[in-house]
Amino acid sequence: MHAGRCPFGDKVIGRPSLCMMTTNVFGRVVADRNGYAHVKIDKAIARGDSHCHVVVALQIDESTPTSGAEFFPD
Repeated sequence: MHAGRCPFGDKVIGRPSLCMMTTNVFGRVVADRNGYAHVKIDKAIARGDSHCHVVVALQIDESTPTSGAEFFPD
């Protein structure tokens, strides 16, 4: 996903911890439906990038970067 606007507006700048909300929402929804999700935010407005770029992997892959967060269904 690629987004040029943040729902938190200018308040997100300098607060990358708010990106964890996005990570958790995407991860929970996908894992509950798919059985697994790995979510990584490559670019974030909060970190000073011009846009956000979120990558969601749908299956475990040994080549997946260790950064990001893994989710499994509850």
